[in-house]
Amino acid sequence: MKELQKILGRIVSYRKNKGYTQAEVSARIGLERSTYARKELGMIPITLEEMLLIADLLELPVTSFFVRKIKTKGPKA
Repeated sequence: MKELQKILGRIVSYRKNKGYTQAEVSARIGLERSTYARKELGMIPITLEEMLLIADLLELPVTSFFVRKIKTKGPKA
């Protein structure tokens, strides 16, 4: 469940960074704003199809929602 929250958090971050509101995204993917909001909060399941539509709208590969930040250790000595 932790991983799902991280994925949803990435979706919210990307949405905000691209300047979209929940209302704009929900209208573009065919959901009521309240339904979309509950999906972002993890209260109801988000489908892969919905993730694909969101990624397309945000002009991102859907994999960007799943990628963890890679920690680097710095240059090898």
